[in-house]
Amino acid sequence: MLIPGNRLHIVSSKEHWDELNKTSVDHLSSHAWSKQHFQPKHTFGYEWPDRRDEDGMPVVRAIRTMTGRFQELTPKYLRIMEEEIKEALEKGRREDGSSRLLLWHTINHFASRMNMLMMFGEERANDPEFVDRGLKYIDEVTLVSEAAKNFPAFIVPATSIIRRMIVGRNLNQRHILEAIASDIRKHRANDDPKDKMSSILHGLVRALPHASDSRISHDMNITFVSSTTATPIVILIPTPTSTLANPPARHPTPPRHLHPPAPPPRPPHRALPHPLPPQPRPQSAPPPRKLPRRIHAHALLPLNSHPPRPVEALRFPRRVRRPPR
Repeated sequence: MLIPGNRLHIVSSKEHWDELNKTSVDHLSSHAWSKQHFQPKHTFGYEWPDRRDEDGMPVVRAIRTMTGRFQELTPKYLRIMEEEIKEALEKGRREDGSSRLLLWHTINHFASRMNMLMMFGEERANDPEFVDRGLKYIDEVTLVSEAAKNFPAFIVPATSIIRRMIVGRNLNQRHILEAIASDIRKHRANDDPKDKMSSILHGLVRALPHASDSRISHDMNITFVSSTTATPIVILIPTPTSTLANPPARHPTPPRHLHPPAPPPRPPHRALPHPLPPQPRPQSAPPPRKLPRRIHAHALLPLNSHPPRPVEALRFPRRVRRPPR
């Protein structure tokens, strides 16, 4: 799969998955992967340069923190994926026992829950109303921004009417902002420095004790929108829906016209009729001639140039003082 400026390899068979498992850790670095895919782009003015200095260290520290806690978050991520896939299979179950699910909707749902787990904590990620309103809020923001982008510049001030038509009473955004404000007050009241930070919001409240609640809520709102609108990149192993409800069966062989054409055979290697004559070894260049220790400056100049003037000749003549009248 080719995307602008990058190439993604999607795992599509058991052989590919086994090949990834056998690869050394030096070739599969989670730090390098996260640095490649979580670059600070399109963050509404929150760009940090990707270098180790005063401005770039927050990016390095954030990546190190997430990669260090990845082993702790992995069981929670797997549980979220299992819950979402089971729920999607139950909703799309057919009469013959197989299930049909909307792949993009399912991926978007559990990827957004993973993002909420990192940002707001496990309680919010397991709240169905918060997750549902959060996804609707993201969809409304996307529709309004696309409408404003496609309209001419002189009509943009009048897009508030279209925004009201899309958003309505803006109940989804209000619910998200009220939940963020409630979590900020809870963290400020019950924060213990000895406790481990449970979310990005918790760490932001602890790191900025003098910041106002509205400022932290504004930053979290922008981060939530910009991070959730990014396309989730997930490694998938496609399996027929019938194998999810029935015992696994052997995959049918694809038609012959779908197989890629075999490459033409290489011609056999033929020896040369006569061996090549031995090539003479190149002679090494003579060493550079050493200059004498004492050498005049004009000896290094070309023949058609004049020797440099002495330093005394470049000085201005002394000004003679006249006796006062």
